[in-house]
Amino acid sequence: MRARFIALLLIVHLPSAAAAQHVPTVDDLLNVTTAGGAHISPDGKWVAYTVSEADFKQNAFITQVWLANAATGRSVQLTRGEKSATSPQWSPDSQWLAFTSQRVGDKTQIFVLHPDGGEALQLTKAENSVGAFDWSPDGKTIAFTASDADPKVARARQEYLGGYEVVREEYEFRQLWTLDIAEALKSPVAGTQITKGTAYTVGSFSWAPDGSRIAFSATVNPDLIQGGTADIYLITVADKSVKKLVGQAGPDTDPVFSPDGRMLVFSSAMGRPNYFHANSRLGVLRLHGPLDVDQDQGRLSIRPGSGCGAHPRAAERGSATDRSGRRSSGPHWRGGAGVGRTVGGARRGSARARRLSRLRHARRAVVQRLCRIQCHDVADCQAVHDRSDCVGLGRAHRDQRVGASRARWKAGL
Repeated sequence: MRARFIALLLIVHLPSAAAAQHVPTVDDLLNVTTAGGAHISPDGKWVAYTVSEADFKQNAFITQVWLANAATGRSVQLTRGEKSATSPQWSPDSQWLAFTSQRVGDKTQIFVLHPDGGEALQLTKAENSVGAFDWSPDGKTIAFTASDADPKVARARQEYLGGYEVVREEYEFRQLWTLDIAEALKSPVAGTQITKGTAYTVGSFSWAPDGSRIAFSATVNPDLIQGGTADIYLITVADKSVKKLVGQAGPDTDPVFSPDGRMLVFSSAMGRPNYFHANSRLGVLRLHGPLDVDQDQGRLSIRPGSGCGAHPRAAERGSATDRSGRRSSGPHWRGGAGVGRTVGGARRGSARARRLSRLRHARRAVVQRLCRIQCHDVADCQAVHDRSDCVGLGRAHRDQRVGASRARWKAGL
């Protein structure tokens, strides 16, 4: 009886519920206010975030920075005006909130303001618009990306010949710059350029915990089609020396230092050509010294049978050598899941140990044929292929190519 009453009640209310429904119009969708880009202050007291809404007078979406009190939940708008303010980032001491805006000269510059409010201070006066930026761990420096192209040359050509661009011939290469906060607070600065040339264009980057180095990813040029050429580099801020750390095929991006500065994690396609529609993996490198990769301790592993995912490997003693006894240089890629290990408690000299050894050598031969990896140094590539350290096989490939040999080996035990 109760179930029938509830069903009857629902039927009675259905017409009124349908009448209350409202189909959103295009204007309704345009008027939807969206929030994003939330950043918690290091002291945990504030949450900075952005709010975007449509401005029909300018025919544009305008984004402003808001601030919420973590204890009370009260929110206030920090930035205002006709120009957007985006990418809020806290200083390490939570005293300043930096953001980017085109409010001056229609070029993106870096500004800072106090969380208590007040007028925003302009830090940069870059000739070209600022891209990404990041505070140094001590809060005394900001690193940012911007092109080093001379805007006067482009302006003069446009005035004389009109606006045009030669596709895939003329690029504006993004470079790394730094600025001193104390100096920039007095007056906006252009910054100090620490990378130069047209060998690559800088993408994502991060500071080392001690502030002495910056790890960054870079492609050969800004063209979207070159996304697969992204590699990982390391630069020493003091002398501006740069070294490539990861140079395999496929994009390697978003490097991040460990809290102790001894390891570097990054997103990688692990040399797979189908990275456009495949999941990325996380790679880990152990660093040693200012610019050297630890050859003995730090290795990046690829686990076979689970989608070729990379995982950090525990430190291992001993020097890295290939099968001929030569010492290998550069970062090493170790095979997982039993490759090169003693399996099942085999003893040296026993018949079972010899069979295991033959199986491992056969498996390595298959791996060497199927797995292809490209390094930035010929010696590294030779060492990798000699050792068959890259085990880039899915479970299906492994079972298909190695399963028959394993079955014959088990049958002979």
